[in-house]
Amino acid sequence: MALMRACAAVAAFIGAAAAMSPAAAFDRENVIGGKQLSSFASVYIAPVALSLEQGRDERPVREKDAARRASDFHDDLVDEFSGAFEIADAPGAGVLTIEATLTKLVATRPTLADFSEQPGLGFESVYAGGAAFSATLSEDGETLAEVGDRHTSSLGDGSPKIATWQDADRAFSQWARQLVDFVEKN
Repeated sequence: MALMRACAAVAAFIGAAAAMSPAAAFDRENVIGGKQLSSFASVYIAPVALSLEQGRDERPVREKDAARRASDFHDDLVDEFSGAFEIADAPGAGVLTIEATLTKLVATRPTLADFSEQPGLGFESVYAGGAAFSATLSEDGETLAEVGDRHTSSLGDGSPKIATWQDADRAFSQWARQLVDFVEKN
């Protein structure tokens, strides 16, 4: 019994220590340069690039769908950053440049590419969707930080799976907010 209480006390201590230490916003964070990201007054957000990893067992993603998702992620980044920074029209000296790349896209509902691959697929099908990205933060060509993250939902997460790209869109909104926080804290 005393051993169980001691184990519970250690678990509570570890939980409290973990709650007090700052959690990383992204799976991968690397601040490289000595310059403070928060010192920038303006930010240039490059169009989001695509470099999708397609595994053998993964569902296909049409180029048109991927381009639309990249554009939507860019819009989320601009919306979030415009609340805290001036948005610059071009990169350069004194401007923090954010170059994001989508590396994975998984739809929550069937896409036209899915129906092409599986003609008998039903419209009511649902999937654990998600996305992954990486981003480089730089000034005038000098890399200052790199971040990356992967989001995969689950079918039991309590979120209704209504829209085709719902889980990816949710990840984009979250990443845009987290990236602003990351810049403001570094």
